[in-house]
Amino acid sequence: MGFWGHVLEFYQHLPSHVSPYVFTIGSYSLRWYSVGYMLAFITAYLIVAYRLKTEKQFFQGISLEKMETFFLFAVIGVIVGGRLAYVFIYGWDNFKNDVWGAFFPFALDENSTFGFKLIGFSGMSYHGGFLGVILAIYIFSRLYKIDFIKAMNLIAPGAALGYTWGRLGNFMNGELYGRVTDVPWGMYFSNYVFGVEQNVLRHPSQLYEAFFEGIFIFFVLWFFRKKEPFQDYLVSIYIGLYGFVRFFIEFFRQPDVQFKDASDSVGVVFGFMTMGQVLCFLMVLAALFIAFLIKYRKRGD
Repeated sequence: MGFWGHVLEFYQHLPSHVSPYVFTIGSYSLRWYSVGYMLAFITAYLIVAYRLKTEKQFFQGISLEKMETFFLFAVIGVIVGGRLAYVFIYGWDNFKNDVWGAFFPFALDENSTFGFKLIGFSGMSYHGGFLGVILAIYIFSRLYKIDFIKAMNLIAPGAALGYTWGRLGNFMNGELYGRVTDVPWGMYFSNYVFGVEQNVLRHPSQLYEAFFEGIFIFFVLWFFRKKEPFQDYLVSIYIGLYGFVRFFIEFFRQPDVQFKDASDSVGVVFGFMTMGQVLCFLMVLAALFIAFLIKYRKRGD
């Protein structure tokens, strides 16, 4: 095997060379996935701060101080919405068997100093987290008398780029990987999932999503953020473009095992779409509806 052969072999086995943990101290472990969440909020905050400083003419009545308060709402919205959606859409059976474990990131541990240990949440839903943030923006805009659509347009680019960190966290965890493939850029993922074939090349779909659903959409929104009439429709563009891009990436991502049965080797709902595709189709419809509402409101103005 030549030099490039060794490089390719290292690349394809890259998931086995990375650890999901940043460090471990006693019973506490910090995961890269958790760091990804923190970096996502920091990224979104910095972009919002930059826009408020350089694009004041578009966001009259919205101050950085108010947006700092908003991010507290957003953190709660992401965690609660993401967890609730995951539990009720993907983990209903586990919820029925362990209600406490579904909503609390702690477990009893006799060997721990405090009698329990932090285990985190096993499973978060992007779509639920997204709805949680939308609700947080709505509540925040009502409390602080800020235009709801204007606030969402302000946050959209930062939310897109921040999302990239979450998918990189999935990659570090070795989870949510892609379908079996023979392309040379496929990778081996060692995380065992019941009913999913192991020790085969798979699409690194987490990286596809990090780039196309995060970085690519961010640059589209950044390009249109000052251009008429697109600047008024950024949130609609984000929702629709995410749904569209994610719908096609789902063809490369391993479908959720929760929806597999004895006669289904893939894992689909309604006979032909993954659950992710169903939710993304609804996102595209929602984006069109929001665009209609924005246009109707502008006519009223």
